[in-house]
Amino acid sequence: MSFMSEMKELWKGRRAIGDRVGNWWNGYRTVRVAVIGGKASGKTVFLTALANHLQNHDGSVFPLGVDVIWDPNENQQEELHGFRRFPYSVAHDKLGQGEWPDKTFSESILAMRLKLTHPDGRQEYVQLELLDIPGERIADFVMLDRSYEEWCRWMQKSLAGPDGKNAAYRDYLKKVEVDRPDDESVLLDAYRDYLKKEFESFSPFLTPSTIKLGLGGKKEDLHGSKTPEGFREAISSVPIGFTDEDGTVNQFVPLPESCLGKEAWRDMITRFGIAYDRYKAKVLLPTKDWLEGDWRTPGATKLFYLVDTLHLLQEGEKAWCAQKECGEAIIGMLCPRKPYVAWRRGWEWLKGVLWKTRIDTVYVVATKSDRVCSDQRNNLANLAKALLGRALDNLADGVTSDVLSCAAVCATQEKLVDGERGLQGWLVEEGAERQCGSHTSWIPSTVPPVPPRSAEEWKNRQISGEFNYPEVFPGFAFSTGQSQPPQYLGLNTLVKEMLAE
Repeated sequence: MSFMSEMKELWKGRRAIGDRVGNWWNGYRTVRVAVIGGKASGKTVFLTALANHLQNHDGSVFPLGVDVIWDPNENQQEELHGFRRFPYSVAHDKLGQGEWPDKTFSESILAMRLKLTHPDGRQEYVQLELLDIPGERIADFVMLDRSYEEWCRWMQKSLAGPDGKNAAYRDYLKKVEVDRPDDESVLLDAYRDYLKKEFESFSPFLTPSTIKLGLGGKKEDLHGSKTPEGFREAISSVPIGFTDEDGTVNQFVPLPESCLGKEAWRDMITRFGIAYDRYKAKVLLPTKDWLEGDWRTPGATKLFYLVDTLHLLQEGEKAWCAQKECGEAIIGMLCPRKPYVAWRRGWEWLKGVLWKTRIDTVYVVATKSDRVCSDQRNNLANLAKALLGRALDNLADGVTSDVLSCAAVCATQEKLVDGERGLQGWLVEEGAERQCGSHTSWIPSTVPPVPPRSAEEWKNRQISGEFNYPEVFPGFAFSTGQSQPPQYLGLNTLVKEMLAE
């Protein structure tokens, strides 16, 4: 970037002076990208394929407009910025064996030092950092800029449902709306019962997320829970919060407005508020600090929000609405929004010039586009836009946004099946652990350009089996050996955006 271009970016408040000073101090340009999305949206596979293409860069296979050389001698300590390193070699080996990587239970960071050679011969060093955040964690993000009581009010509005008729939440209210709380355990068990019903109705957002991720020693049980009863049993002894290193258990649940206004509840509200603040400091603030950066290292300037729209179609309206609500909340919280008053416009500009790293690029990515035929992939992007387009429309001027479909690992090949366009690959069968035997061919369902418009339409289309997009093994990921980068759909477009100046 030329000197005049840099001055223009600084003057517009898009790049902070601290970012420029930090890059000069470090001797390289730091690019931080937040990779966020729902559970099983493909974040781990996305990062693994990305790293493999950059470490073994072949411009004819993965065109980026620049030549990339990875520095294998960079510092590879086990932790960076307080996060464990992304388990790249483990995930890479899994894909090479025809298996999907294991579920993500905690944040990890993928960091790569790259030497870029531009078409004009100019060279630069880039420190690329991507934070992998468990999909369950996004249900907690609404806590970041809210006090405990503000969070309770937000939760009441959210949990009650769009029409206020969420039966599971009404049952929870009956158990907690009493004149005086006699026993904290009653409230905790009532919330666990509520979470069980949410699990049963395929709600993807259970908060605090540690009760699902098992930050307390129950990872295996939680991951293996297939039924609501099994899930309820698994979380019976898991704190609704977290346990300190010294063994102190910090637990809290959302209370309704009727409880918040009663003096008899004040002690309970205080205890829950302290546990809530400790939870934020332990679980969420490290991520917030990384996103914001400091004077030596710029924060995240790019946000990639991954969403498995096919899975949402299969799970139904509740999952769709929950993803929409949380996605809009996260994008609105992490990204600069349109200032509606003059003083706010000036304040946002001043922060951008002086110190505040701003996310200047947002991509909503519909993943796993290889599970539908090529003529249906634009509809995946259309669904993702219907899901989160309102959040993108509210971004501040100067923030670039786009929606596209992508498959970081293309695990299928297109093939004519009975004269129709279809797919070929290794289907995931019940009880199967990895690919075996010959390829299977099938015709996946078409992708609607818009989501169903009512709960009844969701249900009817699910019952009819209209949303049939089979799970597949990554059989075509490393077709000629583990050193061969995987086939992909659209991944290079996102990487080009990451490395752009």
